[in-house]
Amino acid sequence: MPEWIAVFISSWLMFFILVDKSRLKYTILGGITAMILQLIVDTGASGIGLYSVKSGYKLGGGSALFTFGAVLTMGILFVQYIPKNRWLKVAHIIVTATLFLGMEYLLVQRNLIIYTHWGMGPSWFTNILVFITITWVAQTIGVTSKQVSS
Repeated sequence: MPEWIAVFISSWLMFFILVDKSRLKYTILGGITAMILQLIVDTGASGIGLYSVKSGYKLGGGSALFTFGAVLTMGILFVQYIPKNRWLKVAHIIVTATLFLGMEYLLVQRNLIIYTHWGMGPSWFTNILVFITITWVAQTIGVTSKQVSS
């Protein structure tokens, strides 16, 4: 489907504009963590019928183009921009989860994601939990901007 290709290409274009290449060897772990979490959530949720994803390029319960496009690049950029201040971290998580929800909303409107027993509220809450987890992993393994000097 051309929409998935557009998501993949636009994700990588934005990534190349915003990435700090000097920190990529550290922040790549954020992308890998995001991919693992996305595959767990989408495979589980689609497996029990909460929603389904239309894609010719399936990986687990979602689109491979989404996983290797938006999720990978977003995870790397998310970790790259984790602020030092605790309350700014909270804002960073909320803003990123909301932006990610906006992209999901567009995918739902294009009928690429079909909600059967799901909605925007549970999705946003799941996004918040995922970004909290990514933040925790990044801080635990020491790849946030506070712990890695450029």
